[in-house]
Amino acid sequence: TVGNIKENFGGLEFVYENEKFFTKLLAKHNIVLIILAIELARKLGMNLEETRRGVERIETLPNRLTPIYNNQSNIWVIDDSYNANFKGIISGLEVLERSRGRKVILTPGLVELGEKSKEIHKKIGKAYAKKADLVLLIKNSVAPYIIEGMEENNFRGYKVYNNVEEAHNDLKNILKSGDTIIFQNDWPDNYL
Repeated sequence: TVGNIKENFGGLEFVYENEKFFTKLLAKHNIVLIILAIELARKLGMNLEETRRGVERIETLPNRLTPIYNNQSNIWVIDDSYNANFKGIISGLEVLERSRGRKVILTPGLVELGEKSKEIHKKIGKAYAKKADLVLLIKNSVAPYIIEGMEENNFRGYKVYNNVEEAHNDLKNILKSGDTIIFQNDWPDNYL
């Protein structure tokens, strides 16, 4: 289990076999994966101290819950633009919840969900209604389902943009000092 969540998206601490470990990764589900890697490393002959140092060296991957802080604007960006599934959306929201300021989401939704698309996007809208202060949506075939999920949960704090460029250009008018914005997923042009 996670022992300590570092402030300002600084990572996670956890205890394994009475040894404290630290990772820069932000999603709690990574702890299970790290423990599996520790177990494998132990079976290959590494001791806990060696594995602890290895875990500390794990870097976040680009576009996968990558925290970026802008000193000038005092705004955190959580880049999760590679995310492409419902569980990833929920994991990103759990990370966003750690923000002290306003919680903003920029998303086009998910792609390639087939007949489950409406159901899943309504669930996403419901989750946004519970976790976000402001949702910035990119207009596409699933945006109405996200809106439906938000509005069914009495959430009206959203804005719809025609395309990603329009949304990005408006961020300077939307974001304020102390905000955290998460970029969730990025649709290829052929889906918009």
